[in-house]
Amino acid sequence: NYDVHLVSVPKEEMSDNINYILIDINSDKDGLISSGTYTFDNQNDEINSFTFNSASVLIDYNTDDHSGQVYFAVAGNVDVKKKKNSYSMTYSFTLENGKKVNGTFEGPLEMW
Repeated sequence: NYDVHLVSVPKEEMSDNINYILIDINSDKDGLISSGTYTFDNQNDEINSFTFNSASVLIDYNTDDHSGQVYFAVAGNVDVKKKKNSYSMTYSFTLENGKKVNGTFEGPLEMW
């Protein structure tokens, strides 16, 4: 189980107003996020591999006072491809307000 933070600024600038996506992803292996398609599933008490329990989209979010816009996913998927020390992630979410969010991340993931 991994919390993946896709952030618009470096970690040391996280107190500024930022945009980011948070995905609670469930891999099939300890120590790495496996390649595959992860599907939204918040209905199970069990943690199932290749699912994610939640995803949030935070816009103009301030980590000091927790102000900004926060939207939660109600459906979607994340396609993950691991390439040596790097990842490619393509995500597609439907948010609670009915809007769609699609995007891609490519690069290394940093452990916090």
